[in-house]
Amino acid sequence: MNRLRFKVTLLVALLLTLAGCAKSGPRAKKEEKITGRPGDPPVTLETQWISSNRYTFRIEITSCSTAPRANSPKPVAQETTIAQDYVVTVTNTMPNGSRGLDLELRTLQLEMSVGDNLTTTYDSENRVIGTFGDPTAEALQNIVGAHLRYLLSASNTVTRLDGIKELNDRVLSGNARNSAASILRRYFNAPYFKQLVEMNALPTDAVRVGDSWPMRRELSYSSAGAVARIEVTCAFKGWQQREKRNCALLEFAGAIKPPRPENQRARIVGAPDVSGSLTGKTWFDPESGFAIETLTDQTLTYQSTARRPRGADTNAPPIAFMTTQRQRVRIRLLEVGPAVPADTGQPAVAPTK
Repeated sequence: MNRLRFKVTLLVALLLTLAGCAKSGPRAKKEEKITGRPGDPPVTLETQWISSNRYTFRIEITSCSTAPRANSPKPVAQETTIAQDYVVTVTNTMPNGSRGLDLELRTLQLEMSVGDNLTTTYDSENRVIGTFGDPTAEALQNIVGAHLRYLLSASNTVTRLDGIKELNDRVLSGNARNSAASILRRYFNAPYFKQLVEMNALPTDAVRVGDSWPMRRELSYSSAGAVARIEVTCAFKGWQQREKRNCALLEFAGAIKPPRPENQRARIVGAPDVSGSLTGKTWFDPESGFAIETLTDQTLTYQSTARRPRGADTNAPPIAFMTTQRQRVRIRLLEVGPAVPADTGQPAVAPTK
């Protein structure tokens, strides 16, 4: 049942977001009325991590792209769906307002397909089917239960992240050549784990309805671990009901750019050039101090390579091509409950005296 629910949920999201791998579809949920005026008093939108609480989130990713394949005359569609539940607790606080967090990866559902062929499937909640004897799925099951440790600044920016090397060792067990290694590099990397806790669409100062501010962060987008930079403008659109809470609606839109200034040629392994766009919404609940939900849609184009078909000149270089990837990311706050000792992992940094 869990597996069926997962597949139906992500299939609906995929159809709405990537219809025909062409463009995002309309929102399935009817939007509530937006209230508020520019003349209203300013409000402060700050994340509030409370040490006595345990925060349960869920991230869902749907992605679609096309790329040439060996022995195929036409580009082939590649689709990926990922969902994870994760729990965050505060491990320690500093006099300067910084805090340490422990994040535990509680569940993982992942499906990958090329054309009509399902290449990888894993659902940690399905105890009956298991891994089907798939070595990639058997490696990925070690993601569940892993811990990462963060140090966040007073402005909720990640200044230190520990545990990625341990996660790689735990999953790969020294074998970096299997397909799980490519999945880890592309999806479960530092930019991915930072977005789970930073909520960096929030303003640094009090804002009124209609105010806007810039936001910048990194994006990892290829199996080689290539990184691009995101530069968007966020705007406070007003107040809107979401999950029975009166939330500040923040909308953002901008560009995905190479990791270096535009007047320099970016050279990174696997993807030398990248461009794209990003739009999204965040519903932030000032009462709880957290975003109830964040939706992000992004489209990016980058150069990559593929092996030549069998029988071709083996000394010839790989085929270079431009690929377009469309992706939707949804992060939701599922539950806030009391922390228990078993939730607390190793502090990211020991408290200062």
